Amino acid sequence: MSDLLENNFTSSETSSKPKSYSLPPPGEPLGQQLALELLCQGIRLAQRRGAYKLEESSVFLRAINEFLAKPSS
Repeated sequence: MSDLLENNFTSSETSSKPKSYSLPPPGEPLGQQLALELLCQGIRLAQRRGAYKLEESSVFLRAINEFLAKPSS
């Protein structure tokens, strides 16, 4: 993945400081956790750019929320 794309994959879901991802070299596996985080970030990026209808966005958001850590009560 190019540096430009890698720098665009940041997450601000759990902190005020965006999280940047360090990708392994091409040809090496990403690992399930990183792969899932990148897919979720890709969905959020597409939503911000208006790539989905509102109904589709809500379904994707529900799916992403299934993987987010829930605060312990």
